[in-house]
Amino acid sequence: MSMRPCVLLLAFQTLAVAHHGVGPVVISANIGIGPRPQAGCCFNDTVVDHGQVVFNLPSKCLQLVCNNGKILPHFLGDPDTNHCCEFDGLLYGEGAELSGHCVVMQCTRKGWLPRGNIDDCCKHCCIHDDSHFFTFDGHQYDWHGYSNYSMAQTDMTYDPEAGVFSDLEPVFNLLVNGDPYTVPVIGAEQVLCSSKVHSVLAWRNGQCTMLLGTSKLMVQHSRHRLDMWAHPTHADNLDGLCGPFNFYDADDFTSRQVDVHPLGYFLSTFPHSWRTQDQNDHSFRQCRDCQPPRVDRLYRADERQLAKYRSMCEKYLGSIIDQNTRAHHGTKAL
Repeated sequence: MSMRPCVLLLAFQTLAVAHHGVGPVVISANIGIGPRPQAGCCFNDTVVDHGQVVFNLPSKCLQLVCNNGKILPHFLGDPDTNHCCEFDGLLYGEGAELSGHCVVMQCTRKGWLPRGNIDDCCKHCCIHDDSHFFTFDGHQYDWHGYSNYSMAQTDMTYDPEAGVFSDLEPVFNLLVNGDPYTVPVIGAEQVLCSSKVHSVLAWRNGQCTMLLGTSKLMVQHSRHRLDMWAHPTHADNLDGLCGPFNFYDADDFTSRQVDVHPLGYFLSTFPHSWRTQDQNDHSFRQCRDCQPPRVDRLYRADERQLAKYRSMCEKYLGSIIDQNTRAHHGTKAL
C-alpha cells in the first residue's frame, strides 16, 4: 500500500478526469488539514494509489476510480446520451479535441476522427518502394537493406523511449510487440494487444494505416510507402535513417556511433548502424545465402552504373511508381 503523508497544513489530492465537450480537466478535492494520508485500493492483484483511474469504459462514459480504499464509479455526463473516447488513460467527452499532435483528433460517436490537415510545423520523412528515402531535411538517398531499422528514435541506444522502426507488413494487419492487430474499419481506437491497451491511436486513411501516439510521432503506412511526421517538440531529439531533426542538412548521415558520414546517394555504413538490436545477428537475413553487408566503405556508382540502375528501376518499378500518386510528394490532407 502506498502511503504519502502530507507535509503542508493544507493538502490537495488531484484526480484527472475529462469534461464533456471540452477535454481533460483536473479536479482538486480538499482532503483536510494535517497529515491524513489516503488509502490505496486493491485492483487486479495490485495496489493502486488514491485518486488513480483503474478502468475506463468509453461507451458508457464511465471511470472506476480509487477513492480512499474503495473503487467507485465516476460518470462523465449522461451515459445514455453521450459517447466518450479514451486516450492515454483519460476519457474525453463527445466533441472534445485532442490537440498538441501533428493532426487534431476529435471525439465523435464513431470514435476518434482526424480533423484538418497535418501541422505545417511537423517535420516529414518518408521511405517508398525499394527503397528510396527522404530525410527530415529533404535529402534523398537509396538504401536496399534488409531486416528491421530505426527510422527515427529519441536517443542513440537500442532501447529508446520513443521511435519508429521500419519492417513493412500487410497494411491493415499489424504486429504490435509480436501480437496481431487489425485496424478498425471506422474511426480511430487505441491499439489493444496481449490484453494491454497501448496509448497509440490507429485508423484507416483510404488504403493506408495511420498511427499516432503520445510520443507525438505520427506514421502513415501504405502499400509502397511509409511516411512519418515528427512534432516540433522533438527538435534536436531524433536520429535514425530519417537523419537528425535539427534543421541542419550537412549531418543527415549521422550514425548511431555519432559519426557523421559524407552526403551521397548510395550508402552502406550509415544505414547499417541503425539496425535494431534484434536484427544485428545475420541469421535474421531473408536471403540465407547472401554475404554479410559491407560496412567498411561507401559505394559510389559511375555514370554507366547509374544509367544501368535507372533503366532497371524504370523496367521493374515504373508501373508501380506511376500508379502511386504520392511516390514523390508527401500528402498533407487526411
